[in-house]
Amino acid sequence: MKQKFDLRTRTAKAETSFRFGVLANSLFLESWQYETIKLLLEEGHRLEIFIIKKESHEKPSFISKIQNYPYNRLIFRLWNRFIFRPSSKKTKDIAELLSGAKLMDCNPFVKGHTTELPEEMIRNLENENLDFILRFGFNILRGKALNMARFGIWSFHHDDEQEIRGGPPGFWEFYHKVPKNGVILQKLSAGLDKGYLLKKNYYPVIYHSYQAHLDQIYTESALMPAQVCRNLDVEHFTPPLSETRAPIFKPPGNFQMIYFFFLLIYRRIEFHFRFLFRHEDWHIALVGGSWESAMKNPDLFNRIARQSKNSYLADPFFLETSDDKHILAEEFNYSKGKGRIVALKASENYQTPRVVLEENEHLSFPYVLEHEGNHYLIPECYQSRTVKLYRIDTKEVKAHFVGELLTGYAAVDPVVFRHEGRWWLLFTEKSFPSVHLYAFYSDHLLGPYIPHQNNPVKTDIASARNAGMPFREGGKLIRPVQDCSLHYGRAVNLCEIVSLSPSHFEEKIVGRLSPSPLWPYKHGLHTYNKCSDGILIDGKRFGFTVSGFLHQAELKFRKGK
Repeated sequence: MKQKFDLRTRTAKAETSFRFGVLANSLFLESWQYETIKLLLEEGHRLEIFIIKKESHEKPSFISKIQNYPYNRLIFRLWNRFIFRPSSKKTKDIAELLSGAKLMDCNPFVKGHTTELPEEMIRNLENENLDFILRFGFNILRGKALNMARFGIWSFHHDDEQEIRGGPPGFWEFYHKVPKNGVILQKLSAGLDKGYLLKKNYYPVIYHSYQAHLDQIYTESALMPAQVCRNLDVEHFTPPLSETRAPIFKPPGNFQMIYFFFLLIYRRIEFHFRFLFRHEDWHIALVGGSWESAMKNPDLFNRIARQSKNSYLADPFFLETSDDKHILAEEFNYSKGKGRIVALKASENYQTPRVVLEENEHLSFPYVLEHEGNHYLIPECYQSRTVKLYRIDTKEVKAHFVGELLTGYAAVDPVVFRHEGRWWLLFTEKSFPSVHLYAFYSDHLLGPYIPHQNNPVKTDIASARNAGMPFREGGKLIRPVQDCSLHYGRAVNLCEIVSLSPSHFEEKIVGRLSPSPLWPYKHGLHTYNKCSDGILIDGKRFGFTVSGFLHQAELKFRKGK
């Protein structure tokens, strides 16, 4: 059945409508803050009060400013104020979103970096019976103000509070090349970035552009309050308190900024050089013994022959029929710039790939499913913006089109499985292929598939994207996932799905599999599939081919165009 659903926002109103307020320094907000409020309003929540911080009439003298200016951070201050212009921080007039909302001026007590609201203001806001208040200004709040709304004051911290407190947002992750950038939405407590965690997401660090990285984490975080509202338990609101002891970071000094500018130039050059001249080369392997023995075996990837320097095999899945056993895999050809699905037979020692499915578009991730005596294939075919189902002719080992499970989505690495009486379809989306996990469900394999109430159900660069077929072990449902922090296909994490329903999704990492330094393909691992003969995996190395260069150059030309 064909369906259309906006992956970033919900067109339907939320089941529960909340009344909220906003603390801000003016009627002009940064564009990501504007979008945060707009998304809440689109889902049916009501902006009741907009509190504006009044400027203090007591301003320091010019001489005082000169004497107390932080000259050790002069370069950062000049760059941040006059040069740095990310699109997410452009200001927008909030007036069009204020229909029906009260405007209140507030003259708070400011002590250094902390702020306390007047008692009368706190009493007035308590009488408004707001459900929550978003903080987009007012610095660090202290005192009774923290409890003047039903669910407290909500504030963003655009870093992982377990690693970095303070700021600037996302800066030190970029500077130190941290694998991923955590972002939290918290209910404020008295501690600095030690609030009650409402939601926590992890994003990739864009190492070649701090501006693009900051735009990413700001823009994406705008979704978080609306997502929290969808699953807010009003009867048992007990978010966990962060007990972080992470160091508090401050804006960079002058020498750090000079090194930062060097990083901007060096990493941009390195990024384009690697894209053109350093190509991914994957290969598959069948692990017959234990995982521990496979880690010590440098010849593991030599058992299945390489076919060409211009192509590689990846994404192995297992197909067992009455006649033979097969490994289905993606065969990517750099000369053609696309992949197709091939099968290798056990009776031929998995040496000769034969075409199972080839289209004009790129195909990969040949997910195999058995249902009611039939074998099915669900490949990744994101260029068609559909999730397609094929029946496998087990005699010829050929795939025949059955129907479309879902349309309108550039679905990446889709998996379909049955859980507690429903069929579940999980995938990431090509626009952000390794970060957001989306869930759909149906009573029947062929659909129709209904979107999960809180899509995307997970945002984590280290554990969103599928890495193989979910399996059960010890009564637990395990989902193999890709860790794409630092680079694509870095390793495989094993996640236990703790809760999966139309309104809730929860999982936790219970294992990790990294490539062995002894393997010839030691730079990546992004598929893990259990089968009757052991475990199917793939490994990555880097190399250079002329066809790979031409393919990457064509992609860059298209993107530039």
